[in-house]
Amino acid sequence: MIAQSRRDGTFSLNRCGGFRHRQETPAPMSFGPDNGYARTRSCRRSLFMTGAILGLCLLLVGVAEAGPLDAYRGFAVKALKLEGLPQEASAGWERGLALKPRRQLLGKKKVSFSPRLLRDDIRRLRLQLARIGYPRAEIVPRAEAVDAEARELDLILEIRPGNPVVLADVQVRGWPERLAAPDSLLRDEVASGERFADKRVAGAERRLEIHLMDSGYELAQVRTQVQFLSADRAQVVYAVEAGPYSRIDSLRITGCGPDLVGLARRVMALDLPMDYSAGRLERASRDLRLTQLFQQVSLETENREPGHLLLHAKLQNARMRVWRAGVGTWSDNPWLVRAGWTHRNFFHRGVGLEVDGRLGAYERALGARAFWLGWWAPDSRTSLGLSLEQNDEEAYFSREEKLSLTHLFGQRGALTWKTGISFSLVDVDDHDPLAGNRPDAQGPMLEFWVDLMGDFTDTPTAPTRGFYYKLSGVVAPAFLGVSEAPYASLQLDAAAMRPLPRGIIATSRLRLGGSHLLGDAPDLLATRRFYAGGFNTMRGYKRRHLGPDDAAADPRGGQFTLLAGAELRFPLVWRFDGAVFCDAGQVWRRRRDVVLGDLSGAVGLALDLRTPIGPIRVNYARNVINRLAGEGRDLFSVGVGYPW
Repeated sequence: MIAQSRRDGTFSLNRCGGFRHRQETPAPMSFGPDNGYARTRSCRRSLFMTGAILGLCLLLVGVAEAGPLDAYRGFAVKALKLEGLPQEASAGWERGLALKPRRQLLGKKKVSFSPRLLRDDIRRLRLQLARIGYPRAEIVPRAEAVDAEARELDLILEIRPGNPVVLADVQVRGWPERLAAPDSLLRDEVASGERFADKRVAGAERRLEIHLMDSGYELAQVRTQVQFLSADRAQVVYAVEAGPYSRIDSLRITGCGPDLVGLARRVMALDLPMDYSAGRLERASRDLRLTQLFQQVSLETENREPGHLLLHAKLQNARMRVWRAGVGTWSDNPWLVRAGWTHRNFFHRGVGLEVDGRLGAYERALGARAFWLGWWAPDSRTSLGLSLEQNDEEAYFSREEKLSLTHLFGQRGALTWKTGISFSLVDVDDHDPLAGNRPDAQGPMLEFWVDLMGDFTDTPTAPTRGFYYKLSGVVAPAFLGVSEAPYASLQLDAAAMRPLPRGIIATSRLRLGGSHLLGDAPDLLATRRFYAGGFNTMRGYKRRHLGPDDAAADPRGGQFTLLAGAELRFPLVWRFDGAVFCDAGQVWRRRRDVVLGDLSGAVGLALDLRTPIGPIRVNYARNVINRLAGEGRDLFSVGVGYPW
């Protein structure tokens, strides 16, 4: 018996193979007074006669609906509008209709009117209305703004929904006595007195079934029966077949290397014995895959005796050695090349080794780290590493040797957080001959830091909806006497994306950052300051040129920053997209210098070419507010990926 995926995304057990999706064909819905979703049998002649009569009725209805507009056959439809939609209807129904004109690069593609297309669109609308509780809705088409010479018209579909179908009663039959009543499971989906909606009725069925399968009933099934008591009243009955109650008593792991068996047990984190739970087994399978140590994961249950199961985890080792390389505009470098090599089980027992390097216009870095999984928590990753980094900026040259210990938690979900400690030897050579405010001794730095990250977007490379944020805090304490330039820093980055009609994506971003000197430190090290300007921050300025300068007119950065931006992205033609944007921001040297009236602003256009590695983008920006002295008004920039 093995875990099996249902169409709702949960998993149950099946006796014939590994995790797989089970396709279930729901019984056809019957709107008669006796039963709903009932399976009927009839002879071929009855089916043929019934189908012929139904088809004839639909044809006559469609002809009657389209009849008044037959004279406009072949006219171009300039616009299609829906009037009278119920409030429960979601926006954008007209986009799925055949007579809806399509917007293109140089205008709209008009659709030629025909009664057949009109009948098809009316049937689509009636089906959607029936699903939200209006099965007797009427749709009356009419033509407006008719231009006989140009043979064009606007098509209006007036919707008369009528009275909705209301749930008169909701019942659950066959619910196991050992479980609490399912009222709380149904409350958010269906309740007596509410409007009937097919999506909510099906959602309640899924919730009941998931709850049963997570409470020890591996073979549970729930069937929905809808009975119409009158023209506008319906009864919903959920018939439950719970099956036998089962518990998982023991776990056996086979197929993987012997040194990985203990790690697999820690990652699965099953507290045996336990009630059978399809959801818990699915999480265990997902956690095993996230380790990237196993290329095949199959969880099967075997009956030891009635009501008692053995869980058998069949694993297969993944390829342990991985090479990777990339070119892009990560961080604020105009270009950056990255390469790395990883052995996921170099030291055995799930302890791997990673070596990587970066080469950019202004930075060079090389690092190596050992990492292991499931030490602090089943979904955690711990790493211990050494790195060497050099930065050759306009205002300074720095060299930093770092030893760091890092913990990553929450790999399985959208919310993750990192915490760590690092000890660095920092050497910063300021190019400014008058930089008397930098720390006298630039040696060791002991820093404690934490990052909280949430990614709720639909895709990591080209998101179209959702949001993400990152909150970072760093402290280099003065009381330990180790850090030569102690400080505390906090930075928030957030962005949101929302789809609009016609393929337009609205996006926005915000960055807030501030630092505070600790002890008697005269200033932040140049490598710990905030900078702005460039492709990823403020596109109206060159890289790091927004903010204060030093005596040599090079960007020196500051202790506080504020950046904001908004962008509208829209499709053009082929693989090209366009965008209009506005950016605003500023960097201040000290807290007492912060004045919101100093914010600089720029507006611009962008052209994107979609590629497998992400969009290649060309930006044109024009500074319109508080342009800094010596900076140009217009600026072009090129990068890979979106600025946020």
